[in-house]
Amino acid sequence: MTSRRDFLKKAGLISAAFAVPALNVNGNTTQSKIRLKNTKIAVDDRWDVIVIGGGPAGCTAAISAAREGAKTLLIEAMGQLGGMGTAGMVPAWCPFSDGEKIIYRGLAEKIFEASRKGVPHERKQKLNWVNINPEYLMQVYDRMVAESGAKVLFFSRVAAVEMADDMVDAIIVANKSGLVAFKAKVFVDATGDGDVATWAGASFKKGGEDGILQSSTLCFSFANVDSYNYNLIGPSLHTSNKNSPIFDAIKSGKYPLIGRHFNSNLIGPDVVQFNAGHIDNVDSTDPWATTRAMATGRQIAEQYLEALKELQPKTFGSAFVVKTASLLGVRDSRRIEGDY
Repeated sequence: MTSRRDFLKKAGLISAAFAVPALNVNGNTTQSKIRLKNTKIAVDDRWDVIVIGGGPAGCTAAISAAREGAKTLLIEAMGQLGGMGTAGMVPAWCPFSDGEKIIYRGLAEKIFEASRKGVPHERKQKLNWVNINPEYLMQVYDRMVAESGAKVLFFSRVAAVEMADDMVDAIIVANKSGLVAFKAKVFVDATGDGDVATWAGASFKKGGEDGILQSSTLCFSFANVDSYNYNLIGPSLHTSNKNSPIFDAIKSGKYPLIGRHFNSNLIGPDVVQFNAGHIDNVDSTDPWATTRAMATGRQIAEQYLEALKELQPKTFGSAFVVKTASLLGVRDSRRIEGDY
């Protein structure tokens, strides 16, 4: 049995081993390093293919591999599949047609068509900017991945890559089991930020020539919107309309965080989902930056609510923010340099 004195002595040693210099106001630090001593990591080597990241690309990669008979594992950091269309709450699909006919086929078309059942108010003929019900889309991905035979592991994030002879030998995953090493014949990086490829040594570019990144957005939704009035004024809210009330909100100076970027979609009865507001130059590979961006995004959602309550009270007077996204909408991150 460990005595209190022995416990405190050991705890003190552990604290010293993990100590780092104090953080400055920007969250930057010059980090000291430790080496994990006497650490044995369990190895799971049952897999032919491991896909890291459960967004649209990762889901379709996992489904395709499993359908071909490969023993496939899909590892996802969040608690749901679908990425930006679900956890990120992007309210509509980008255009699926060339203006006349659908141009995306295969799994993309199957997922798109299945998701439409979650928005029965949409016209069946509509192919571009079709609304997304994120909760329903989650179930579409759950079902299609499960039916393919692929296995899913949620709440698990890749923390490191182990190399052997210039090849990825294993990935180290952190979750509630601690650290676990996963091995496979093939690894597919669908993280969005190119984490696995980068840590394996792949070269990449990020940002423009000036190093500036495209803006990010935290999507959100309002409930208790007057659907009848929204259907009357919804299109006029978009800032492609020079008379959009969003311009009045900006000019007023009362809502300093809101801007011209504004898209809204009725995803269900009295629920409107927004892809609105810009958060500038967020490096999605910097957890301090994304932490600040998430908090800013929630403030932006509240300011849009206040502005719309003031300027469109018949439609938004009784509305409230029912949800902000769990995943930041990132438009620009690492771009892996390859042959194509």
